[in-house]
Parts: sequence; C-alpha cells; structure tokens
Amino acid sequence: MASEPDDTAEPDPAEHEEQRPLDASAELRTIAFRLRELQRLASVRVKQENRRLTAANIDPVREGTFLKNHHSPASGNRELTGHLVSTLSDLDVFEEASVTLVDGTTVEGRVNPIRYTPGERLRLEIRPLDESADRYEVRTEHRGDEWQPLKMRRRGPDEEDWNLVGEVDALRTLE
Repeated sequence: MASEPDDTAEPDPAEHEEQRPLDASAELRTIAFRLRELQRLASVRVKQENRRLTAANIDPVREGTFLKNHHSPASGNRELTGHLVSTLSDLDVFEEASVTLVDGTTVEGRVNPIRYTPGERLRLEIRPLDESADRYEVRTEHRGDEWQPLKMRRRGPDEEDWNLVGEVDALRTLE
C-alpha cells in the first residue's frame, strides 16, 4: 500500500521564511560596504598586475588604486559611529573581526585586549590572523554628547610609537 503524504507535518520554516525589508539606511550601508570591498579587490588585482609588468620590464600602472578620498560615513553620522562603538565593545577577547578603513584597507584579526568605559572611551587591539608581529589599535573617546570617529593605528615589531593608519568606516565579525 502506497503511503499518502502527511498533511499534518509542519512546513519547513526555511521554505516560508519571510524576508524583512531593510530600511533605506541599512541597505545603503550594505551597498557601500560591498562597493568598498570591490574597490579593495580591484586595487589588489592592480598590485598583482604591476608586479607582473615589472617582472616583464614594462612600466607599471602609476595609480594603483581605485579608491578616492572621501568623507567617512561614520565620521559624519552619530548613529553609525555609536553603532560601531557598541559593536566593538560587545566583542569578546580572541573573537575575530574585520575592520575596514575609509581608504578601503581591511584588517582582519583577533581582538585582544579590549578596554571599554561606557560614555568615556574605547580601545582594543587587533592581532592579524596571519600571526604577523604587527599590532593594530582601534580607539575613540566620547566628547560632549557624542563619540569621536574611530581611528586605527599600527605598530610594527621594531617601532616604538603607534602610527595612524586611518579612520574606521565599517566592521564585521568573522565566523
């Protein structure tokens, strides 16, 4: 006897999952992040091609980047800066994160240590995943009634001082 389909079985939630519409600002942030990532990848490809051209004794491309100087959305947007601070402060020690700067540079690594005083300051270090000796620091302070733009600094193994790398534009946690 052939079995009949079971009408009482619950439907698979993945099949009927409703997609929540993104609000306009979240959608724009997503698009901006994707565009910056494409710019970064194009710049990496130009660097690779320049190495090939140099090896073939051909002049490399003079402008090796597709990134333009622009004002960080985070620096002019209190809500976004506050969101970045909140997200960074919620990270756990040794959690992996990716931080993208205004110029498209991306640093990925493990977070350690984290120093966060709500309403005052945030400082955390990121150690690159490739185990290089470079250290990166993301920091900001709360002045008046708002957080200042997040800045990233770098310190190499033979350097005594931190050097400014740029302003933080976006971040995400890595799984």
